[in-house]
Amino acid sequence: MIMEAPVSSSSVGQDLIESAHSRHQYSPSSNDARAMRIAELMNDYRTLLLHTMEQTSSIHLSDAHQEGHLVLKQNREAALNLLRTSYKHSGATDNRGNEDAQTSHLREIILDASARRHIACKIYLRVAAAKRWEINHVNLARRSGQGEVTAQQQVIDEMLQSELCNVSDQFVASELSAADEKAGYWLNEDPTLESIIFWVRSGITKQN
Repeated sequence: MIMEAPVSSSSVGQDLIESAHSRHQYSPSSNDARAMRIAELMNDYRTLLLHTMEQTSSIHLSDAHQEGHLVLKQNREAALNLLRTSYKHSGATDNRGNEDAQTSHLREIILDASARRHIACKIYLRVAAAKRWEINHVNLARRSGQGEVTAQQQVIDEMLQSELCNVSDQFVASELSAADEKAGYWLNEDPTLESIIFWVRSGITKQN
């Protein structure tokens, strides 16, 4: 997933896809289906953050001034910030016995979970690009003479910037949507990208 194929959260955790078919036992209009969708989103979210933390665990402060290492450091901090934020329901907290209120609450959680997964995937893809930069730098140091290094380092840095620019909200949403459809998830009430971006910008979930 990281190096060649289009990257998505569901391809990070292939084991999550295997449970997708159990979704079809639920009516698309039921709160059970909504609760299952929340579980799927949060499983992807946790998997993405786990991989991000693993990939950024060996950052050295002395390297933080270099292009790729700075990206790794910034996105590790973004992941930690995301972990520190918690979902805050905008309505009443006790919806027991009120099915309409429960439905509204679950829909809001789906939006929040979708936004968190979107941010986590964006962070992960940036980290993956920086790790490729790191590998390229190591390979360059091993095979090049001192006089060749500077020019090739610039090429590698430019490749990193190009990859980071490609990690747009639209790209992330498209990759996640394709993975969800492949897994057979119920997506009838998944929020639009516009809704996700609005939710993120509202401050409910924050990204550094």
